[in-house]
Formats: sequence, structure tokens, C-alpha cells
Amino acid sequence: MKEAIIEVSEQAVIARLRRRLAREFQRFSKARNPVCTEPHYWVIDAHNNAVDGFYRENLEEYARERGVLKDFERMAV
Repeated sequence: MKEAIIEVSEQAVIARLRRRLAREFQRFSKARNPVCTEPHYWVIDAHNNAVDGFYRENLEEYARERGVLKDFERMAV
């Protein structure tokens, strides 16, 4: 039997990441630079307000690493 794949919007994935990272006192944000052709994502440590990580490549892959996207889910295009 073929397993159904559920599409999850980018906004929903970002909301899930923000909730997950809030437990670890971190914030997830998206750069709002109109010059950039691709979105850039930042993870900020809330204790010292410093950048903890910079993710430009693949938001879906990062969400899977953090455990907020399951195997049967994928990001909607």
C-alpha cells in the first residue's frame, strides 16, 4: 500500500521550528532583505542574542534534522 504524503506550508514549518527552538531558548528568524533571491534563515541564541546558526540551503532538511517534519510530510512548493 502506498503511503500518503502530506504537504506542509513553509509558514507551518517555520512555526513548528520556532516552537521547538523556544524550548532551547533559541529563536528562528527569516531575513527580510529584498535583494536576496533566496531566503536566509537564522537561529539566534536568546541568552546572549548572538547568531547560533545560519541556514541558506534547505529549510526542509533542517526541519527534518530538528524533528519537526515527519517522514510522511514534505514542504509545499
